[in-house]
Amino acid sequence: MTRRSRMAIAGSALLALVVIASSVFWAYGRNGGEAPADGAVLVAAIALVSVASVVLVYLLRARRSAAEKLLDGAFYEKYEHIREIISGSQLTGRLKADLSEEVLDMLVTAQRAGRAPEDVIGDARSFAEDVIGSFARPSRLALLGLFDGGVAFCLFVLGITSLNWLEDTKAAFFSTRMDLAMLVFVAWVSFLVIPATKALTKARIPWAYVLPLASGAAFVLAMEAARRYLYGVGAIRAFIDGEIVPVPGMAALLCYMAAVPLLLAAKRLLGTRLVRRS
Repeated sequence: MTRRSRMAIAGSALLALVVIASSVFWAYGRNGGEAPADGAVLVAAIALVSVASVVLVYLLRARRSAAEKLLDGAFYEKYEHIREIISGSQLTGRLKADLSEEVLDMLVTAQRAGRAPEDVIGDARSFAEDVIGSFARPSRLALLGLFDGGVAFCLFVLGITSLNWLEDTKAAFFSTRMDLAMLVFVAWVSFLVIPATKALTKARIPWAYVLPLASGAAFVLAMEAARRYLYGVGAIRAFIDGEIVPVPGMAALLCYMAAVPLLLAAKRLLGTRLVRRS
């Protein structure tokens, strides 16, 4: 297992522990140490999903296929870096798989011939970016990240609204409120943190895997500092205490649900056209 794989697994495990601990605090802390039935079920579901996410990261990052096991340490590190950059690009899924397979075959052949990995591909990042750039301009493909951000934003809003509603299922779902600060944080994560994490991962920066967790901690600290030292400012106070109903009715719910497949379809269509035209 390479250092990059260990960092990815450690980051996912740490995030899972934080999520589980937060859900336990939410369920038991709000009722004097006794969790209601719905809270216990929700905590169990969150814990199961969190553990499953760590297992999934392990299977995707640490588990090698039969062909990948043919590569020795130095060759596999180069291949893993290139594959990660290609996988994080906005090329079509089929093209990503084909390119990764071609790189794997090339490195296996070079290893069997007794060549050094540096003699075959040189710098892994430059090599991967040249491969991606041969199919589409990076500036064009970067626009497709907006579709990913829109999908993430819709899923986050629906998920958080559902969790807030589960705190009091007797209330109407379409009147469930969300903190304005939380809505801004969701947009920040969807359109900035996630793309930044992908970019830093490509640059082989180890702490990139814990950036989502660090951004969440930074947001909480910033909000607490603003509440303590800037609460007297009207705009700050309105932002901290402000609430919004993100899903005010059935029409809004359907729009959120329809937006996810529509954005994915639009991204796929546009991505295919961009690759063809380059």
